Amino acid sequence: MPGLIEDYALIGDLHTAALVGRDGSINCPIGPARRPAAVA
Repeated sequence: MPGLIEDYALIGDLHTAALVGRDGSINCPIGPARRPAAVA
């Protein structure tokens, strides 16, 4: 069961981000947007 938002910290590097719980678990990893390859 997910905890309260107060139980998480947001970490990131300007390209990706993740919510980290008090117990060290990583929840909701967010990566860069993926663009589809151009079709020639």
